[in-house]
Amino acid sequence: MKGKGIYYILNIINGDLYIGSAKCIHRRCGNHISTANRGKHRNPKLQSAFNKYGMDNFEFGVICYTININTEQELQDIEQKWIDFYKPKYNILKKAHRSEYVDSKKERLNRRGFKHTEETKIVMSKKAMGNKNSLGKKWKPDRKIAVRTKTLPSGKNSPSYGIKRSQESIQKRLETFNRNRQEKLKSSIPVLQYDLNCFFIKEWLHEEQASKELGIRKDLIRLVLDETKCNKTAGGYIWKYKEFYNKAV
Repeated sequence: MKGKGIYYILNIINGDLYIGSAKCIHRRCGNHISTANRGKHRNPKLQSAFNKYGMDNFEFGVICYTININTEQELQDIEQKWIDFYKPKYNILKKAHRSEYVDSKKERLNRRGFKHTEETKIVMSKKAMGNKNSLGKKWKPDRKIAVRTKTLPSGKNSPSYGIKRSQESIQKRLETFNRNRQEKLKSSIPVLQYDLNCFFIKEWLHEEQASKELGIRKDLIRLVLDETKCNKTAGGYIWKYKEFYNKAV
């Protein structure tokens, strides 16, 4: 399934389809599986179907390869022909478009700076009446500034400055930190390392191990592993979670 072309995702129980295009079908199908198994697939119809029928009841395949296609628009035109032919149920938009979810994102961005009407403000004010959670609580001036600027005082200005913790307290905090860290590492998902041509290189126990061994910042690797972000590579490599990834190939 390596290469550029048009692919499909078939529900073998009811015959419903999803059709898409990709420059690397192998990687794109892996993205579908990885995000769906973590419950973060961008297509709510596919996510709901994966949850209902299970990943084992879906077939990933190639409709056609587009080796001689060089532009993005030509690839979309071919995808559109197959969408018109099959009328896939799982496609949110019936028009081929690379940014299928951009419109909803733009709508969310346009809501920034939204102002409520006076009627809405009155309703919200009435609902807030009787809330005694902060009744009688007074903030110090420096604390108000810290909260407003989202910066807490540090150093000599910190309320905890000069307070010495007992050795028992320090030891408990250290044990809690190490225990949480070990639990996090044990529950972490192995990651797969690929070159820019989607060829497998190595499997790592977790992103922290890969970060230490290769000298690549861990936060950059996590941005690539998170399919909701736009980052595609980190340190010159492609990174994917291992979980059920090989089912796409």
